[in-house]
Amino acid sequence: MCWLSYKDCAVFLCAKSSRLLRSCARKSICRTRFRRQKPRSGKPHSGICGTRPPNSSSFDDAEQLADFLAPNLNIDVAEKQAILEELDVEKRVRAVQKHISAQLEIAEIQQRLQRDVASQFSDAQRRAYLRSQIKAIQRELGEAEAGSEEQAQQLRKRLEEANPPEAVMKQAERELKRLDFIPSASPEFSVIVSYIEIIADLPWNNLSKDNLDLDQAQQILDR
Repeated sequence: MCWLSYKDCAVFLCAKSSRLLRSCARKSICRTRFRRQKPRSGKPHSGICGTRPPNSSSFDDAEQLADFLAPNLNIDVAEKQAILEELDVEKRVRAVQKHISAQLEIAEIQQRLQRDVASQFSDAQRRAYLRSQIKAIQRELGEAEAGSEEQAQQLRKRLEEANPPEAVMKQAERELKRLDFIPSASPEFSVIVSYIEIIADLPWNNLSKDNLDLDQAQQILDR
């Protein structure tokens, strides 16, 4: 507010004022950013404000809005006190706006991380549930055999002992997981088992000592 004139009105001192355009702009920015802190659920982020967001129409100017928001921000008491002690309205509003923006950014990052973790966890749960259901269906149909699980464990042990390169091991593990979904009587089951057995039998880490002497090789060829 900008005070234009004063006059004595019997008991009280009256003043004529005019709203500053810059103050209105600051109030609009604060309102907009504070509204953004409400997620789709309608509840405020716990990291921004400890109370429900106020109705924007409840405040006539940026000073009132800033004075309401400052004590409710989740910041240190000393920071709140510093904001409220600031006599310059524009600086006070700017400080509140700065804290809201910073806390909003932190809250959005936290929400994004929570969504990512929840998505990964849900996907792992879904896969585990589907595997258990497939095994149950196979048992009901008489397609599941105890020997197939034991065979898969033995193949996995042989792979670990062979210690193939990482890319080869990754592919072999992928094929091993497929065995959980294929009946042991299926021709594809035998193909996968043979494929993994070949990988496990290859001498990945057994190196031979080669003689690279060209003169000796020439003598052997001339015999």
